[in-house]
Amino acid sequence: MTQTQLERFVENRSVDRLRLPEAMTLFDAMLASRPRPSILAFTRFLNSFVRSNHPRLSVSLYSKMVSAKVPLDGFLYDI
Repeated sequence: MTQTQLERFVENRSVDRLRLPEAMTLFDAMLASRPRPSILAFTRFLNSFVRSNHPRLSVSLYSKMVSAKVPLDGFLYDI
């Protein structure tokens, strides 16, 4: 998927319909893509895990974002 496709997929809340393994694959694709999707797309993605009762996974994915040096901003911390 291209950056635009990834962002649209996340924007349309399609992430909510994925099974966990598929969502993890998509997240890894977001981290690997260049240029990366916006921080808003990452925030929506993490928020979908919080809403679906996977807050620990959301924290784990956040750690992966930090390790991958995804630029973070204050918007992300509002989850």
